[in-house]
Amino acid sequence: MNDQQPTPSGKGRRAKRIGAAVAVSLLGLALAVPAEAVPKTVTVTEFAFTPASLTQALGQNVVWNYPATNFATHTSTDNTGLGLWDSGFRSPGTSFTFTTDASGTFAYHCAIHLSMLATLKVTDKVTPATGTTATVFKVSWATAALPPGYAFDVQVKTPTSAAFVNLLVNTTLKMTTYTPTAGPGVYQFRSLVKGGTPGGTSTFSPPKKITVT
Repeated sequence: MNDQQPTPSGKGRRAKRIGAAVAVSLLGLALAVPAEAVPKTVTVTEFAFTPASLTQALGQNVVWNYPATNFATHTSTDNTGLGLWDSGFRSPGTSFTFTTDASGTFAYHCAIHLSMLATLKVTDKVTPATGTTATVFKVSWATAALPPGYAFDVQVKTPTSAAFVNLLVNTTLKMTTYTPTAGPGVYQFRSLVKGGTPGGTSTFSPPKKITVT
């Protein structure tokens, strides 16, 4: 009896090589996905949001999960007066997804249990992340035009400034371009949104940093 395994045919060897190449290609795609593109999750339990403070990039998803083990109904409701999101009543075993369409720091709460408080922080998007003093950077603080009555304040802190200064005030733009004028170093950008009915405001977003050489 011959215990040797049969030698794969040329076609079989080619199929294995193609399969391995596809697997490597898919792995490369998975590794290439930016960390900020991954949805971030808040767990809503009795009676807390976990984490109580979450930072997400502009244009990405935040998912609130309401575990099936809960016994109460909860909400995730913007508490800034801007009315940017409201999950409505969510029963145990459900979820709610919100896409971050404006930069800022937003207080929110459960509209049923008012002592349940948390914060969502949304950072500006600045591309590229690095460059030279000749690079034209794109700074974005919204993914779409907000309704009439809303506006943004956008600030910058240069390597030579001791504090943030206004870049744009009461702007309805979604983005602008920026060329570094203060030499090499770290530049930081932050934004807030205000307006709506009856009227509200976020506080400034966490600083988004770029490095200029």
